[in-house]
Amino acid sequence: MLRIAICDDESLYIQQLSTLIKHILSTQSQPVEIKTYVSGLNLMAFISENPTYFDLIFLDNLMPQVNGINVAKTIRLYNKTVPLIFVTTTKEYAFDSYQVKASHYLLKPVSEKELNLVLTDYLLNAKSKNDATLTVTLQHEIHTLTINQVYYFESKLRKITAHTLAENIVFYEKLSNLETQLPNHQFIRTHQSYLVNMTYIKSIKNGFLILSNLEEIPISKKYQTTVKEAFMTYLTQQLN
Repeated sequence: MLRIAICDDESLYIQQLSTLIKHILSTQSQPVEIKTYVSGLNLMAFISENPTYFDLIFLDNLMPQVNGINVAKTIRLYNKTVPLIFVTTTKEYAFDSYQVKASHYLLKPVSEKELNLVLTDYLLNAKSKNDATLTVTLQHEIHTLTINQVYYFESKLRKITAHTLAENIVFYEKLSNLETQLPNHQFIRTHQSYLVNMTYIKSIKNGFLILSNLEEIPISKKYQTTVKEAFMTYLTQQLN
């Protein structure tokens, strides 16, 4: 199920865009759930409580109360990677949109061809990322973990727990061995017992990583400098 948010102060345009998205995705047999917002404030409130809920977010920029760029900046505090697509009436804010790592900037009225390209591009990229897996052995059975869905790995008493979006999975492995099997640009060692997926880091505060699910992961003194440098590098790469 693809989860999409549309934020625009024009209800009629929300309806038109929703209809077009559903039509395009139906031709690809892709189920979709669309939530709509006529106020950026309402979308920001939802994201603050559910930072990883949406797969795609469509934003108008010219809205009362708070404009789309500021909405996007708030979204990025909670979710660094969700694709943001600006759909607006002017090119004036195109440069600003890339500062919040927008994936597309479209001018109204958006054609079916343009929207089809955006949605197809997302589906292809999502498939590539989501296909990255890790095979582990659990009670003599082989299990496959989707790496992109792991918040962090925790090592304790010779067992590793993979804390994922859906469940916790326990298996036997050394954390040092596991570390070599993971994308080094995505996971960071914060402690002798933790490997964290930087995709889900919300902030660094008082020797802890704050994740998007609000869990706090300790950073030992040994890793503090490395973690900060790696996370800054990761953020820079995401913005480029």
